[in-house]
Amino acid sequence: MPHPTISYVEDDDLVRNAVAELLRSAGFEVETFLTAEDFLQHGKPERASCLIIDVNLPGLSGLELQGHLIRSAYQIPTIFLTSNSEEQIRTKALNAGAVCFLNKPVRRNEFLSCVRKALTLSSTE
Repeated sequence: MPHPTISYVEDDDLVRNAVAELLRSAGFEVETFLTAEDFLQHGKPERASCLIIDVNLPGLSGLELQGHLIRSAYQIPTIFLTSNSEEQIRTKALNAGAVCFLNKPVRRNEFLSCVRKALTLSSTE
């Protein structure tokens, strides 16, 4: 069975690189993308075991990407990692099936716990 792959979409280079390094140091395979469009064009949604996305992205937002994937029948456990703390957006993401909605900065243990939860969901589908 292939090793689980985490796809991470984040437009802030510093945050994207730091989170990717954290995930790799915890033993996860990570593919990073600057935009939702980049993920859709160059990623492999069918291979993603977990998707981590920001809400505010250039082009398609994180919520729009989540909706697109749902409409396309991709069932990827999704985590939002964002500085957007609007309760309406949080509720919308969670109601659409997000595993976690975390605000930056996030505690390492809380974040990794959400990733493990998402990967567990991925392995049971």
